[in-house]
Amino acid sequence: MHIGIDISIDIGSGIVYTAGRHEYIGGGCMPAVKTAISLDEDLFLQVCKMAENLCISRSRLFTLAISDYLRRQESEFLLKELNMTYGDELDAEQTELSKATRCKSRRMIEGEW
Repeated sequence: MHIGIDISIDIGSGIVYTAGRHEYIGGGCMPAVKTAISLDEDLFLQVCKMAENLCISRSRLFTLAISDYLRRQESEFLLKELNMTYGDELDAEQTELSKATRCKSRRMIEGEW
C-alpha cells in the first residue's frame, strides 16, 4: 500500500531514503521500507533454507538478522566506551575498597561455617 508524498532524503554514504514508499506489514502500524541487496548464490540458498525451516519469510529472517547484528554492534560500542572511560585496572581507592570488602565478607562467612 503506497501512502503519502514521496520525499527523497540523502542520509549519507550514497544512501537515499525515499519517504512515503511504505508498506504496512501484517496490518500493523509500523511502515516497512523495501530495499534490495545482492548476495552470493550460496548464501541466498542458505537464507531460503533457514527461512523455510523457521517457517518465516526471507524478509523476516533478514529483519531478525540485521536487528541482532545492530544490537551486538551497539553492545560492543558501549563496552568499548565504558572500558575507555573506566579503564581495565582499578585505581588505588578501588583496590583498597575491594580488599576491605573481601576481608569483611571472609569474616562474615567464617562465622557461618
